[in-house]
Amino acid sequence: MFIQRRMIMNCLAPIKLAGVTRVDCARRDRRNIPPRSRALAQSFGHGFLFNVQWNLHNSYLHFKTMNSLRTVIGHFFVCFFPLALLFAAKVNAATLTDQTGRTVLVPDNPQRIVSLMPSLTEMVFELGQGKKVVAVTQFSKRPAAVRKLPRVGSYTNLSLERIIAMRPDLCLALRDGTPKAIVDRLEELKIPVYAFNPTSLEDIMDAVTRLGALVHASARATELVDMMHKQLQEVDTRVSLFAHRPRVFFQIDGGSIVSAGPKSFIGRLITRAGGVNLARGDRLYPRYSWEEVLAMQPEVVIISSMSGGYSDEQLKAHWQRWPQLPAIRNNRIFVVDADLFDRPTVRSFDCLEKLVDIFLKQTHDPYENSNELLSKSE
Repeated sequence: MFIQRRMIMNCLAPIKLAGVTRVDCARRDRRNIPPRSRALAQSFGHGFLFNVQWNLHNSYLHFKTMNSLRTVIGHFFVCFFPLALLFAAKVNAATLTDQTGRTVLVPDNPQRIVSLMPSLTEMVFELGQGKKVVAVTQFSKRPAAVRKLPRVGSYTNLSLERIIAMRPDLCLALRDGTPKAIVDRLEELKIPVYAFNPTSLEDIMDAVTRLGALVHASARATELVDMMHKQLQEVDTRVSLFAHRPRVFFQIDGGSIVSAGPKSFIGRLITRAGGVNLARGDRLYPRYSWEEVLAMQPEVVIISSMSGGYSDEQLKAHWQRWPQLPAIRNNRIFVVDADLFDRPTVRSFDCLEKLVDIFLKQTHDPYENSNELLSKSE
């Protein structure tokens, strides 16, 4: 029986979907039957042969139709599925106002975050959502997990191509750090950029709350904010007992005498900790000469080298040339970790407490190692 079926298949003319004449089953035209088919027809009857060929043709049409349907569905999936994802992302997005007052269409629960500032990277990890960060900037060092992540340039020299290559669904920026040209270009490419502007300790708490809502970590954000509130209350209580507020000069770069103005984050940190910031004016980071510094007579000098490359001894040596300064005479000169003081993060509240310890001269021996006093392990 198998041989007979094989013979039938061999004797049937090839069938195509269009452009080729097939056996006319209605007319039973014997002239269209191949010679070998006639012998089979005599054995099985013409009706059987033509029914077999007609059924095979229908089966072939069904097979080709199903293949064509699969092809169409495949093409539809390839062409329209990305659009469907985009539509779904838009549907599951919310229009929010960031900390700078900008309106941003932010996806619900973003999964591919590119952090454009080290401080914001720290915040995401503090919230326990570090797994959502796919790229960071060059000088992101904390926590240790970020050291394995791809870099998209430094925060002042970002690579737009690298950012786009990471396929982010959300970028995190800082108003006074991230170049506006990069933010504008990302917006043109429909990549949402949520910007922060933490210029005070209260702003940091607000930033943590906002970021917690963005990454679905509001519970953890509430815990952190409660902890920061408690630290602030303790600091305010200690500062209220100050009998004297020391005059403080904060040098933010070891290569030149640049300080932190009263409107800068560091300047506000000094004031909140009970010190008198000697930097004046509207400029965030004013520059001074040694003559001006000598006239200020600072009682405490704090040095933070942003550029790095200097040892603690080298940084102090520049100041120790002026023994007439109260800070030098009383050995009240401290070198601090730039990452701790220059970046507004949750750890800034620890820095605040350390500043209070410095300003309360009776709290610590003035000859105590300043690095142990001010550095905080990861």
